[in-house]
Amino acid sequence: MLSFFERHGFSVRTIGKRLNKRGTAQEHIEKAQKFHLDTRVFQISEKNDPVYGFTSPEEAYNYDQVPLNLAKPGATTVDDTGSEEIYDATSKDNDVKRFATLGLCVPMKPRVDGSNIVKPHIIFSASKFKTQNEWNSDETQHYHPGVAVSFHENAWTDSKGYKYFLDNCLKPINDRLENEGTKAVLFQDNLSSHKTDMVLEHVKESLTNFADPRFVPARMTDMLQVVDRHIGIRYKVAVYMAVRKEMAGRLTAAIATNGGCAEGVTVPSLTPRELRILITHAIGNFHEKMSQSEAFERACVATGTWMPVRHCLEDNGPSNLPEDFQVDIQHLKEYKYAEHCSREKILQARDSQKEAKDAELAKLASKAMEESEAFEKAMLVSKPHQDKADSRMDQIQQLLCSRMEPALVSIASANGLDEFIVGGSYVSRELDVVVSSVFEDVEPTNLKANDCDVFHGTFAADGESKFSIHRSSVQYGKVEGVDVEVNTVRGINLGGDNFLRNNDLNVTAACIHVKASRTDEGSINIAFTLHALPQFWELLFSSSAHKRIKVINPLGIDNPVTTCVRGAFKSKQMNIKFDMCGLDPSSGTLAKSQKEKYDTLRGWSGNPFPEYNIKPVRTYFVLEKKHKAEPCIKCSRRCNVKCHHKMCKTCCQEAVANGAAACKVKTHSIQDTGKCEPVPATLPMEVEITPPTSVVPPLPSLPPHE
Repeated sequence: MLSFFERHGFSVRTIGKRLNKRGTAQEHIEKAQKFHLDTRVFQISEKNDPVYGFTSPEEAYNYDQVPLNLAKPGATTVDDTGSEEIYDATSKDNDVKRFATLGLCVPMKPRVDGSNIVKPHIIFSASKFKTQNEWNSDETQHYHPGVAVSFHENAWTDSKGYKYFLDNCLKPINDRLENEGTKAVLFQDNLSSHKTDMVLEHVKESLTNFADPRFVPARMTDMLQVVDRHIGIRYKVAVYMAVRKEMAGRLTAAIATNGGCAEGVTVPSLTPRELRILITHAIGNFHEKMSQSEAFERACVATGTWMPVRHCLEDNGPSNLPEDFQVDIQHLKEYKYAEHCSREKILQARDSQKEAKDAELAKLASKAMEESEAFEKAMLVSKPHQDKADSRMDQIQQLLCSRMEPALVSIASANGLDEFIVGGSYVSRELDVVVSSVFEDVEPTNLKANDCDVFHGTFAADGESKFSIHRSSVQYGKVEGVDVEVNTVRGINLGGDNFLRNNDLNVTAACIHVKASRTDEGSINIAFTLHALPQFWELLFSSSAHKRIKVINPLGIDNPVTTCVRGAFKSKQMNIKFDMCGLDPSSGTLAKSQKEKYDTLRGWSGNPFPEYNIKPVRTYFVLEKKHKAEPCIKCSRRCNVKCHHKMCKTCCQEAVANGAAACKVKTHSIQDTGKCEPVPATLPMEVEITPPTSVVPPLPSLPPHE
């Protein structure tokens, strides 16, 4: 049968995702070319290696996940000719299902001393996420020492598991790079857990000698992912063979115990504990073997991931190098790397990217100037309120210190902090109480506090540096003496002025810069300075009828929808009107925590977003404006808002069938028979439709050529 297929140009294939790819070959070619050109431009951005540019092939890493099952799917197997007894490894349905996930990170070229070999990361199933150290030591002591293990509810990678891989597998590589003064690059796919804010910040913080991660284009991993190029499957086979060998040994022992007779023999199954130990050794041993071969380098060249670029680093280099003709993208034979990524095209892409980058920098500089001017203008408008606060600032700070000192001492003691910023609704609430007692003509705003934000880390000497925080470092907890939850966050370029410049709402535009000193007796002394924007004082000093929660600087908001939801939530919570200042709620994305606030808002009366729907997109949410219902111009039903003729589906199909122009809504060109009815180009496309009222004009007549 196989010979017949071969003679006539057929092959036996397994139906799967690789035979059912989305997109055309041309679209895949364009994606592959862009990925390769972007990577080559990145390589020639620095000349740390005379052949490969940015870094050597020993420090070019590729990471991917490989699902591990206990047996290969399928009902056939291969064994020695003449074998009378064959163990059926696929006899159990569970054997062909995912048992674990392998996180495999490989360098293009292993070093002789093996110092760039990354530990494989194996993820097994458990009731919740656990590290190897949190698992039963009676089991983990039998694991292969060359692998790292963690546990997950579904035995796959999420942001916690990926962070564990970074800390336990890639961090030792980064430490070596730091000692050697060299750089590295990491390629990986577009898995959502690789691109969360927490993960990207953690990568930037812990992998300081790695460039920003580079991602394989979506739905192109089977073509461009190094691990998918005959590497991951070999690790899967190593697990198949280890399980088969163990079960075959048990079968042989059981037959021997039964006097050499196979009839009635029962083979004892492997327990989950035994399987986990077996898999760690199968992966660990095979990884050692693979790390001594040239398989990783061949896969990198075949996929065009990390290529020699010395011809682009030279002044008069050739159009191509010999390695360019070795690139062979699987499932995309039409792609010719040497043609699509010649020296001329790489240099052209470099120049185009430089022009685009310069234009983007100019645009950002212009935007920053506009934001600064708008910010200063808003400050001037509220300056009278600032002057009023300054007139009694000493008294305000003295009363605030007496109210907050016990809580600040507890925060400093609980977290071991000597310098920190306290901001958010907690400071605003305390200031509201103090101001209403200092000024007799000021009505209490009755601000509420949900939590207390504490920022620690590195402090900037000026107020112009860019303030940023490490979201992965956020810790939540209760502190004695503080009546709300305390959120402790590590940041960079901290300072009172920097903090306020990154604040979006006037209701939280106040903070205190705290310095704690410890005496020999162990007590803590607190000193702090108060920072608040004029817009915050305006909120406190305005009469109840004129109090508004406002956006401080609409031009400086990066994520408008989050600001809108936060402001609306505080507005409803405190019974103060909210002014969005022209922000568009449909711009930007909502995190899960903000989505919960949005859901709460919808349950309250006076929902501020009645004309918007919320829609999940991957790991976040967006707000979309509801479409207004429009009637069909021919009948009483609703029209499709995208319809070219402003009709419902039935009327539009009838109009197209009678010669009207084809509608851009695909289903409107399909008749009830299910067949597409194209309009002949030779017929005049005219249709007479009597509108329900004289207000709606009839469709115009179109000439035949249109």
